[in-house]
Amino acid sequence: MDVQVPNYKTAIVRDIFVFCCFMGLAYADVQKLSHDDIHTDERGDMWIIDNRAKTGTQFRVKLLPVAKSLVERYSHLRLPDNKVFPVKDCASMDMSLRHVARHAGLSFNPTMHTARHTFATTVTLSQGVPQETVSKMLGYKHITSRFMPRSPTTR
Repeated sequence: MDVQVPNYKTAIVRDIFVFCCFMGLAYADVQKLSHDDIHTDERGDMWIIDNRAKTGTQFRVKLLPVAKSLVERYSHLRLPDNKVFPVKDCASMDMSLRHVARHAGLSFNPTMHTARHTFATTVTLSQGVPQETVSKMLGYKHITSRFMPRSPTTR
């Protein structure tokens, strides 16, 4: 999030990408994400509880501090359908991510799907979260029916 980008619109794309890295949301899921999908439990923890756009399978993911700060950053916007982020079409998002990558000094071009894999490998599996739990967080119907990336430490 500290990568300086040339304009506000590119910064929005950077922030949505970072949000997806910490939450594991696919492009279609972050595009439809509304404030109505964010719930607070009895301990004050915030959760996204929604159904995957692709499969209709329910997923539940706790908002980590970075993701929570990003939701708060854009909460002043009054978007249609109570949306959380002003998400552009996927091709535009991926093109803007190329600019973000260049400013970050990355040697590859990330895509919105890269964020989902980052969540699965870096944020969860490499931190000891069981594969079955990650599968549920990602909204997979069956753990064996989908490719589950392995932690970089287990390759």
